[in-house]
Amino acid sequence: MDTVLALAWRVQASSLERFRRNYSLLSELYCGISIYTPPNCDPNLLQQLSSFPNVKLTEGRLQVENRRYFALRQALEFACASYMHYCDGDHAFARIEQNPQDWKVSLETLHHADCLIIERSPHVLESYPQALKTTERIINLVGTYLLGQSVDLGSGSRGFSRRAVEHLIVHASPNTHGVATDMEWPVLLSKAGFTISTYESDGAIYEIENEDHRHQLENANQWSKRVELARLIIDAGIRAANRSDLPLI
Repeated sequence: MDTVLALAWRVQASSLERFRRNYSLLSELYCGISIYTPPNCDPNLLQQLSSFPNVKLTEGRLQVENRRYFALRQALEFACASYMHYCDGDHAFARIEQNPQDWKVSLETLHHADCLIIERSPHVLESYPQALKTTERIINLVGTYLLGQSVDLGSGSRGFSRRAVEHLIVHASPNTHGVATDMEWPVLLSKAGFTISTYESDGAIYEIENEDHRHQLENANQWSKRVELARLIIDAGIRAANRSDLPLI
């Protein structure tokens, strides 16, 4: 095993139970797990989580923080790590539970590129709330233009070679909004000459608990939030594309 799983994850009792259920499989697939959480998580839950073998856990200090960046930086501490598989925490458990075979195939595929963008199949995208689908289409159009290849950037999951992560830790900013790394990181790596590939995953239908939950995800506040996040992601991608200080590999 030469891959570390890196998670930015708000640990709750229900999600810890999902981690516990899937830990046996995760320990077969990964040589380590790097977890970075927001502050003020339940100390008892964090203590339980840190007791699992080959887990490095850090509780962040700020509510607004680029936890994706710090989860990947911590993953570099594992000497076994030739590759890193980043995934947003709760999304990771949804994917691995709904379709473990798809997860395994994506893990195998990430060994063939410096940056693997794990995309969503049309079937998966159709399950997303309208506010996400509509704004993410715009994000993907801009990302496709900047990268020169068709991409779906919003799954919250990436694969990286170790040298790609080392490049990002030096040249990406820990102050970038975490979600904005959806576009910033692939663009930075592409400009430096790293290989960018994609894998279409059929692994995780968007989890909508009931109709009330669906309405919450599609109300005016959600649309406003998603439009602002799209602006942040696109702005970070354009700024990355305009940088002239990046060394070529």
